[in-house]
Amino acid sequence: MAFAACGSIVGALGLAYLTAIGLIGGDRDPIATFRSADFGDYHGTVPLFLLKIWFCVRDLFLADWISWPVFLWFAGTLWFVHGRRNRNNRPAGNSSRVGQAKHRKSAPMVKKVSQKELPVAAVSNLILTGALFALFSALLSPQPVWAAQYVDLRYYVAALPLLLAMKGLFAEWVCRYSKLAGGAVVAVLLLTSAGTYPFNPIMPHSGERILGFHLFQFIGEIHRPYRDAFRTVSDYLLEHAERDDLVYVTNTFDSEALTVRVGHLVLFCGLLDDDSLLPRATVETLRTSLYVGECIPDWIVVSGRVSNEYREQVSSLYDLVAQPDVYHYPTQRPSIFWHSFTPLPMQDGIAIFRKKAEIGGRYP
Repeated sequence: MAFAACGSIVGALGLAYLTAIGLIGGDRDPIATFRSADFGDYHGTVPLFLLKIWFCVRDLFLADWISWPVFLWFAGTLWFVHGRRNRNNRPAGNSSRVGQAKHRKSAPMVKKVSQKELPVAAVSNLILTGALFALFSALLSPQPVWAAQYVDLRYYVAALPLLLAMKGLFAEWVCRYSKLAGGAVVAVLLLTSAGTYPFNPIMPHSGERILGFHLFQFIGEIHRPYRDAFRTVSDYLLEHAERDDLVYVTNTFDSEALTVRVGHLVLFCGLLDDDSLLPRATVETLRTSLYVGECIPDWIVVSGRVSNEYREQVSSLYDLVAQPDVYHYPTQRPSIFWHSFTPLPMQDGIAIFRKKAEIGGRYP
């Protein structure tokens, strides 16, 4: 227990140090935009970093990563264990032999109850480590939580195994009193997201509700995967692009994901500008095409609706070569809020432009 507590404290101090770096990082501050953003009705009501923590913690409960009934049971049990321990450690006093005798008589019962409560007390520091990881990840993550309905839970995925211990402990506690009830609890916690009830938010893209039998949907999706935007674009580039072709993607996060699949074949360009939060001296040592406006890409990938103005702007240099019948946003993300278990109909899908053959060179 002492070792686990020390580990939690050391981990918390290390994460606190990283958080401090993020908060005072100046131009390289990952939450600089967050601090200066307009929160509308929230603006000026609470410190923004507290608001960010609130959004992140709220969504851990809404996504059933932490079931709020199980959390209340765990917190109550832990409070009871520590309260009982503190009461039992108080000196009985020398003035009352009757009190000492009662204490000795009740000692076996106290020990018996403590043994039942031992699993909760034993892993409390482990779960605390997971909670601290989620807390400091919320501070360090660069995501603009004000820009969307929910946050991206992928930042906290390392905390999930630690936080899931609460559900396992709850199932073990119920099994002590009834094997049948314990089995039912395991089935409910494993196969459903009932831990969010009565809260039942909507997944923005698919329109499905969080409450449901999503484990079966995940299994079905893995057994019969469907093509999303990333898979479609990467397959097209792998088939038609040539070695070291320059590819410009309008959404930076799309280019980062595509790099994993086709980065061995093509070079992504136009990723940096004068406001990029990187040391200028270091960036200048990189290839020129990384900067916006410093090259003529061989390919342009546009996610979402392509305006007529944009078409006219690039028509002299590029041909529209493909418009895959696929939803423009990645639908197989790890966060359940942004996940879709079935293909979504095309809505302002993907547009792929290729530089005309008569346009030579790569640099203006």
